[in-house]
Amino acid sequence: MRAVDLDQMIQCGDALLRPAPHVQLAMPFASADSANSFDWKGRFASVFARGGFDCVVGNPPYVRIQHVQPPERRVTYAATYETARGRFDLAGLFIELANNLTRTGGRVGYIVSNKLLTTRGASELRDYILTRYTVVEIIDLTDTKLFEAAVLPMILILENRRPEGQSFTYASIQEIEAPRLGVVSVDRLLSPLDHSQLPLRIDVEWKQRCYRVEKFDAPLPKRRQPVWTFHYPLEHHLLEKLRKDAACTLDDLTRKISVGLKTTADDVFIKPLTAKFIEQSRLERGLLHPVLESHNIDRWKCIWSSDRDLHVLYPHEERGGKVVPVDLGPYPHARRYLQANRQQLEARAYLRDSGRQWYEIWVHQSPSDFAQLKLVTPDIASHNCFALDDQSFFVNGTCFYIILRDQSYDYNLLLLSLLNSKVLEFFHKLTSGNSLYAKRFRYWTSYLKTYPIPAIGHPRNAAVVRQIIENARRLTTIATDRERSSLEEENDRLIYSLFGLTSQEIQDLESSIVFQRTSSKSS
Repeated sequence: MRAVDLDQMIQCGDALLRPAPHVQLAMPFASADSANSFDWKGRFASVFARGGFDCVVGNPPYVRIQHVQPPERRVTYAATYETARGRFDLAGLFIELANNLTRTGGRVGYIVSNKLLTTRGASELRDYILTRYTVVEIIDLTDTKLFEAAVLPMILILENRRPEGQSFTYASIQEIEAPRLGVVSVDRLLSPLDHSQLPLRIDVEWKQRCYRVEKFDAPLPKRRQPVWTFHYPLEHHLLEKLRKDAACTLDDLTRKISVGLKTTADDVFIKPLTAKFIEQSRLERGLLHPVLESHNIDRWKCIWSSDRDLHVLYPHEERGGKVVPVDLGPYPHARRYLQANRQQLEARAYLRDSGRQWYEIWVHQSPSDFAQLKLVTPDIASHNCFALDDQSFFVNGTCFYIILRDQSYDYNLLLLSLLNSKVLEFFHKLTSGNSLYAKRFRYWTSYLKTYPIPAIGHPRNAAVVRQIIENARRLTTIATDRERSSLEEENDRLIYSLFGLTSQEIQDLESSIVFQRTSSKSS
């Protein structure tokens, strides 16, 4: 075999600083970047004479665009690449670049963050992939820590040709607790993926840890689909049934689903504001409100104590339907406190650039929101953990809140029961596609609004609904774990009946929930 002279093959430069061969640059490169630009056609003339590379492989850098320096380079990227929209990641530009570097039929294989499947910043990139590539295979490595990376990695394999077919091969590997039976020892964690018979689901042991490996044909996502999630056939059937048999979604029943306050200066507006600090500083009560943080939300109820928990200094008021900053004149002690922190607050240039007062909260929401009966959840949790807030707490940005159109107490209890049910926990974990390390999930508006809701208003379900509400009333007040567990199990059975699930479907759903919960403990 003839030896290859690698010295002649290794090229250096910023691959992204030059437009890909078929992309016309809308603006000239900055002169400072010209020395680092990379002329692909010039350096690999013989390759492009044949139409491009047969394959491109790599592990592109995971760098958010806001961290790219100098800032002028961000403008260059945005002018050069179709997918450079919003808060994009540089890794995505390499996927677009590869489409212009490979010949027709050439393949691209990258290790990238699995956030590509779910984040809003990657939406243009997902659409680009669907229109410019044929998706061959995705292998989601979740939190296996197979690679030393600060992200949850996946392997993306694409082919440079017009999209063909309606499905592709999807695989996932995730760590689990050691199963009692059926575990298979392997020398390579990826070796089970060599199986050609699909669907595949197998539990393996590798380096004294256990993993679940799945591989199956998955439907190709649709264009503009907000999140890409892929499910083993058994779970896919259950999800489709829940959607099909639902009377509506949670979004149809709500006035608002939103994140809480984002002060961008919690160590001024919230963190110091204990009851003792407020008394010592003589801060005026008119600007102070008890505030919920994620640790204050227990399943079913909020736990907040005036001698232990915090307040928010809220320098806003609602006037004429708009939220505006208050005049600090009538609040001399609060004004003095804010003035003492003025340098830090004024450093928030984005607030100043938007023409707002230096002492404002960045995302202030509406104080009338917090006065209403509402359901709240931590932003990040290992399981559905919704609570009823009937005490008009303000809500911090570590939580989300839900205001229902029907503000009756019983209706809120009913929806609270649905949100805390195994059915909707199953739905959330399989459709949000945002599992973090230790199998924690984000509970964002875009995920919550899609929750399926059964026909709770139909007369045939009236007796079941009444019992669910009564159980929820007790669940918001009881203290013992045993009684809580018993009532939750009864509510789950009642909610299964509202969705019309068969005994086999219930067994499959509960097995999936057990797997999700035990795999979170092993991570």
